[in-house]
Amino acid sequence: MRTEQLLCLATMVAGALGFSEFTSQIPNAARVPQPCNDHAMWAGVGHLAMEGAGPTNVFGQDFNELGNRWTSDVCTRDSDGDGRTNGEELGDPDCTWTPGAEPNSTRDITHPGICDPANSTMCQQKAVPQSGGVTFTTQQDWLLSVCGTSTSSTNGQIRPVTLTSPQTHDNSGGPGMVTSLNHATILMSFICYLIFTLI
Repeated sequence: MRTEQLLCLATMVAGALGFSEFTSQIPNAARVPQPCNDHAMWAGVGHLAMEGAGPTNVFGQDFNELGNRWTSDVCTRDSDGDGRTNGEELGDPDCTWTPGAEPNSTRDITHPGICDPANSTMCQQKAVPQSGGVTFTTQQDWLLSVCGTSTSSTNGQIRPVTLTSPQTHDNSGGPGMVTSLNHATILMSFICYLIFTLI
């Protein structure tokens, strides 16, 4: 096998793996609901985009800053400033969870990077981290860009419901980065591999 083929194959494997290991480092990462639809999950817990990838939200920044693993420092922090610690929001209020273990609670999970209730004035005005070409400055602008402008009542709260994705992405890492960015990397790597195989 030629060097070019090996490089393409290595890129393809790296793209397939992405940052999926971060989801196993966060309790209940697969149970974090979208603010747009309580019955759908926010796959990229540490990102501004629901599917992951791109700029990180306040939880993703804290998680990254504190070593990309669940620690008491990450657990006891209130990344989104809504009065509940990340551990409380993710079902680990005592900060005892370890990767691979069942969290203390799997019910009433909320997003540690989205101030809740999302329709409160305090939460709507929360600042959004500015990186990677982000064009919105407040949580309200961010959630409207992600969810759309229609609203309905869910669990007594007014929440946006029309799902769309943010228009801006960068290549920063963070929790839940298994997304269309990785799918594009895999596709490009595979095409690269085929080209060098045929040459």
